[in-house]
Amino acid sequence: MLTDLRHAIRRWRQRPAFAAIAVLILALGIGATTSVFSVIDGVLLRPLPWPEAERLVAIYDVQPERASNPAFADTWNRGRITWSAWQALRSSRAFEDVGVWMTSRQALGEDRSQVVETVHASSAFLRLLGAQIVLGRTLGPEDDTMPSDAILISHRMWQGQFGGSADIVGKTTVLAYLADSGAGGAIKRIAGVLAPSFEHPGTTGDVFLPMGLNSYIGRFPNRMLSAVGRLAPGVSIESALGVADPIIRGSDPPAKRTGRLVRLADERIGGAAPPLWLLLGGAGLLLIVACSNVAGLLLGEARGRRHEIAVRTALGGSRGRLLRQLTIEHLLLAVAAGFAGLVLARWITPGLVALAPPSLPGLDAVTINARASALALVLGLSTALFFGLAPAVSLFSTRASEALAEGARKHSRRGAAGQRLIVAAELALALVLVVCASLFGETMMRLSARGLGFDPANIAVISTTVTAMPGKPLPGTYKQSFENWGEPERPAPVRAGTPARRVSRDESIVRYEREMLASQAHTAGALERLKALPGVMSVAGAGTAPFTGGWVTMRVKAAGRPAEEEQVVQRQVITEGYFETMGIPILRGRAFGRSDRPPASAAIISQELERRLFGGNALGKRLMQGTISFEVVGIAANARQRAFTDEELAAVYVLDRRYGQAGNLLVRTTGDARSTLLLMADALRQYDPRMVVTSMTTMEQLVAKSVAEQRFRATLASVFGGAALLLAAIGVYGLAARRVTERRHEIGVRVALGAEPRDVRRLVLREAWVMVALGFAGGIPAAYAASQATQSLLFGVSSTAPHVFIMAAVFLAAAAIVATLVPARRASHIDPMLALRE
Repeated sequence: MLTDLRHAIRRWRQRPAFAAIAVLILALGIGATTSVFSVIDGVLLRPLPWPEAERLVAIYDVQPERASNPAFADTWNRGRITWSAWQALRSSRAFEDVGVWMTSRQALGEDRSQVVETVHASSAFLRLLGAQIVLGRTLGPEDDTMPSDAILISHRMWQGQFGGSADIVGKTTVLAYLADSGAGGAIKRIAGVLAPSFEHPGTTGDVFLPMGLNSYIGRFPNRMLSAVGRLAPGVSIESALGVADPIIRGSDPPAKRTGRLVRLADERIGGAAPPLWLLLGGAGLLLIVACSNVAGLLLGEARGRRHEIAVRTALGGSRGRLLRQLTIEHLLLAVAAGFAGLVLARWITPGLVALAPPSLPGLDAVTINARASALALVLGLSTALFFGLAPAVSLFSTRASEALAEGARKHSRRGAAGQRLIVAAELALALVLVVCASLFGETMMRLSARGLGFDPANIAVISTTVTAMPGKPLPGTYKQSFENWGEPERPAPVRAGTPARRVSRDESIVRYEREMLASQAHTAGALERLKALPGVMSVAGAGTAPFTGGWVTMRVKAAGRPAEEEQVVQRQVITEGYFETMGIPILRGRAFGRSDRPPASAAIISQELERRLFGGNALGKRLMQGTISFEVVGIAANARQRAFTDEELAAVYVLDRRYGQAGNLLVRTTGDARSTLLLMADALRQYDPRMVVTSMTTMEQLVAKSVAEQRFRATLASVFGGAALLLAAIGVYGLAARRVTERRHEIGVRVALGAEPRDVRRLVLREAWVMVALGFAGGIPAAYAASQATQSLLFGVSSTAPHVFIMAAVFLAAAAIVATLVPARRASHIDPMLALRE
């Protein structure tokens, strides 16, 4: 065995270029496949963190009449349920238990200096998801009845905010809604710390509060609760839906609402599974192309060793002895390729994770683990051994006398035919990958060229909120802007167990309006502070910044038109300067100005909404939202607000002074906005220490994030397609070069008989054309079948677009011809005298 190993090492040391090329080609396919498998393993195959996950379902309310409205494209079948529906569901026999939750943002601590995402959760919700704790206790049924001051904090918050303190359990903190401008926060006691493995679908909550059955009864008649349930033993999801559907409908007519159950495992992954499996298929095709390439190389190598094997057989060498040596030789290649592929995968995988869209769950768990490493080694071993030994073993069927005879070229021609078929198969598979890469690439191009309706360059997007500190009055800007409101009330100190004073409805409305106006004035002051910074061109506020994922809708119709013409459209609350900052042209009319103050009600509408409701010039006409009337003072160009694929272009823009808050600050700068983000955050902190920046980014980053999935697919498909194209060209070159070497004598005879160099080149190129034709014959049907699988992932391009197939075929044919030109040129310069002496 050691002797065979030494012979194998000596063999590949004598052919270093051949060995290196074979290992690198195979490592490329193994590395790509292992990397993509690692992502799939972390995202799709990793065991779910919930007990009996196969029986967990997400419970949704569905409004079918919204399905055709682009404004509800992402939400029409993902609605929440009511409190009474929850109680009825958990009492039904279809479910073992049902848990609910709802999220909000609250200020934490005495000084309210930190804004956290809080989750009101029932104890059943935590129990269903198998919530484990590292300190203290979890929430139990006793916490579902008020009063309960217990809260749970996430492991991340425990380590960050509380420094991993071991005596955190039992400590108290203040938790208050952001809308509360006073100090009326409730004192909460930390009951436990959740384990870092706890995964909560739909949110990354830091603080978990009891839902509180008694206190919430009657407070939430609307559909506000997200729900998850565990199916009872033996109950199918279809049977459970039959029970849940009438409960979820409630008192609404059946035509308006229905229920929907989705397995929580599928909901966690969402639509990520099909694209990932498709990419794994692409990586697998690339591996097959690499294997075919190496198979062609090894087949040619085996044909070149026919004489050697024949001599050794004639001298008494047994087939078993020869087979063992060949096995060890190819085993060395296999192990080297496997380890090289593993190293390449460890280099590729982090880049793959960085390129992957953040919406993919479990990206933090993606790693080259034992399963991925085993996959790389198994692929290397099986590929090199199979494709190396199969052609070598076929040599044992050749008689030694035939191999030693000068006229044994017939066998060589049969071997060349087999190698041509392998290269043709490479071309066919490469065509499949190039077609898919072209489809995904054109999808990305169509999206990028679609137009946003605004200019995202050099715009900073800063989301803020204001937390009220006990004992600290509101900024002076409030009083300067609204003197008639007087000084704000001084907050009262926080006392545990102090009952809240009941206020009348009118008093609540006055307080709400006062706080709203004060908040708007505060936003205006913050914008003025930002506008004074160097390099700032313009500033504005928006209720929902474009491409941040959220949106608000409103029902509107033209004044004087029947109610059935009412439409649901997007609503944007903005400040002055919004259109200038965003770069949205005002086509007709004017933008908002200082004259648009309450009680005046002005609105600017998009060109699409003008077309839908008014069919022509809408300037000066009235727009109705229920009983509220707006005068249309401007027509803005259509602008996409949620994604490049957004089809809802009908929008109404209203001023924050009249219709809400604009807590997202938009700042257009003269240069790259990223370089000024920290400067802006410091300016806001100096303006008001209570102003907390909850997120900072740029509009270009938000726009790029909206097409992250499409870019991920297009990039990987392009890499796979390009690599397959390169490998196919290498395969064509290798075959052409070997054929020229084998046919030197024949070419010498042709030249001696008067063949011109162009005739020789045509002879070599003709063989390449035959391989290309065979590759296209098998590749076009396969590419058509593969393109059908990608149809749901495409945008703006048909999976059967002729120009895509033509372009891919031209690229592949050109690569094959270019790869053949060098051997063809070498063949045309063969010296006939030297060739005839060989």
